[in-house]
Amino acid sequence: METHSYWYIFTGLLLLTEAFTPGLFVFVCLAFAAFVVAVIEQVSDYNFYLLVATFVAVSVLNLFTLRKFLKATVKIPNQNIENEFDAVGSEAMVFKPIQENEPGTIKLLDNENTLLAMSKNGEFIGQGTTVKVVELKDNLALVETF
Repeated sequence: METHSYWYIFTGLLLLTEAFTPGLFVFVCLAFAAFVVAVIEQVSDYNFYLLVATFVAVSVLNLFTLRKFLKATVKIPNQNIENEFDAVGSEAMVFKPIQENEPGTIKLLDNENTLLAMSKNGEFIGQGTTVKVVELKDNLALVETF
């Protein structure tokens, strides 16, 4: 097997590792560097040590540029709530006021997730009010004040 094939396999393994660490973006930077080295190795006859030095240099460059760009642009969905019943019964703080016919935003005090919320009674609930989640419908939490 050609040497560049090993670099491509290494790229794939790094991308697979990134799939299990969402939001970290370290392994995707390393995978990109490995891919660059594989292409360079495929079209040139550089020795192994020069290719490793290129891999290290491109990796460091990616970690300081590409990683910052990815962290700023890619939004990872909040995965702390495993099912819809986790939030029911939890206390939360209102961050965006809940209007009579417009949802607001609440932040759960247990695990700091944010959810869209409406008042169960259809009342206005102001910012900073502590509420209790009584039901979840679709992507909307129904809350009551104490």
